[in-house]
Amino acid sequence: MELPKYEYEGKEYTKAELVELAKEKYGITIAKSTLDTRLKRDWPIERAISAPVEKRVKHSSKARSIRKLREAQTRYRKRSNKKDPAKFALYRTRSYARSFLRKFATADELAECQTRIENKIKELKQQEA
Repeated sequence: MELPKYEYEGKEYTKAELVELAKEKYGITIAKSTLDTRLKRDWPIERAISAPVEKRVKHSSKARSIRKLREAQTRYRKRSNKKDPAKFALYRTRSYARSFLRKFATADELAECQTRIENKIKELKQQEA
């Protein structure tokens, strides 16, 4: 059985030879299976042997535990929202305000917020008295 040949720069190469060529010419270590997949997807040979291989991220046990924690937090928020929606809305609104101040507010907007805060404090003190 004869191996399939691929033409590149006027010469014919097997997949194994193209893998070696990629290492020599482009400094890329590429698996035959990766090259085979790229060729099946109709990549030009130049691109198939010169494009770097993207590394896949392995899901560690730490990532799984973080995902489980987030899922538990989501379940808790949904339960809490059903029990006391007003309290949950307060927390959410306060979080939005803090994020706005921390990330987006300009100097003029901060000055306006400061004035509003001072007025609100005076108002609350008057109500207490």
